Amino acid sequence: MIRQPIAVVAAAAALASCGGPPGPAAPARAGDATRPPDARAEAAAPRLRSIESLAARGAELARGMREVDRAEIAVAAGTVDRDIVRGAASDTCARVAFAATVPVHAAIVDAKDRIVAEIEPAHEGALGERGPVCARRGDAIRLRISADRPAQVRYVAWASP
Repeated sequence: MIRQPIAVVAAAAALASCGGPPGPAAPARAGDATRPPDARAEAAAPRLRSIESLAARGAELARGMREVDRAEIAVAAGTVDRDIVRGAASDTCARVAFAATVPVHAAIVDAKDRIVAEIEPAHEGALGERGPVCARRGDAIRLRISADRPAQVRYVAWASP
């Protein structure tokens, strides 16, 4: 007879140590059910990094390079190209850091429109992070941003010499 009360006390202690039964579910936020999935995903997207904070990455990302361009651009669904270096007087290397309101595909293309560095769709990233992208004297280096839907994109570009 003593064994049953001990078993009941042991079972109660085991339940108490596991946290007990689950509590009620958290209430849904107003408007969540009426928002389309894309709107909920955009609401959860990270804040757009400032141009100044992108420029601050130059100390680690573009050591020994000079800033050659910084801008905020609107990208409609489609592709936008921006010249980073055009017709340089000598061989030139570049790096670019960007941040966007929605994931974008970013690439650096050369004068012959070949992709020489790229990053899969992301809210932010760096091109030439593992090593700068270089072009011969007189060539061009362009930043290409592609988006499936409208986006605001901020970027900072560095080059050497």
